[in-house]
Amino acid sequence: MRPLLAFFNYFGLIYDDFYQKIFDSPNQNRIYLIVFSISLFQNIYAQENIFSIDGYFEAYFPITPTRADSSTTANGIYGTYNWFDEDNFLMFVAKYGISKDDKHKPEHYSDYLNSMLEISYKQKNGKFLKRKIIKHDFIDAIIYVVQYDGKFGTEKLYGIVSGYYDGNKRIYIWAIVETEGLSKLKAEEIFNEKVKYFKVLK
Repeated sequence: MRPLLAFFNYFGLIYDDFYQKIFDSPNQNRIYLIVFSISLFQNIYAQENIFSIDGYFEAYFPITPTRADSSTTANGIYGTYNWFDEDNFLMFVAKYGISKDDKHKPEHYSDYLNSMLEISYKQKNGKFLKRKIIKHDFIDAIIYVVQYDGKFGTEKLYGIVSGYYDGNKRIYIWAIVETEGLSKLKAEEIFNEKVKYFKVLK
């Protein structure tokens, strides 16, 4: 499997794995207590908490995200950060993939990003509710909304994917996922307000 294809496939499945780890964890009460205490004493979403994702791009997270995965291979560098708001059942995710490829430069990088989205969510029978090609900080990007069946019900992901080619195929993703019937806040409203903080650094 091509490196970036594997990266996107993993991105499409990471939420179920993370949720399962949370609910199966013997320390889950401790995790819930921490999140509950923070939510009780302050409105974490009112703050402008911007984090650098390994120096590649910046993105908003309510609280410092946790590194969920990282790898360096002969073909590239990949990383994932996330944070789960248990009170409101929302998942925040940031991912990047930098794949070495000096022979296949995409003519239009937005078309390349779009094709990778298609491949990624095909295996989950995802239904795209929105895809809009834009220039974000003068770099090709796609704002998208995709709906699919998750472990705990219908999930809806609001995301932005961006990147560029410089002898490497760079892909940077920030997204928020809500679950129908469980999420207490609207991911769409938070995404629309906080996407402005998404910024490619290199």
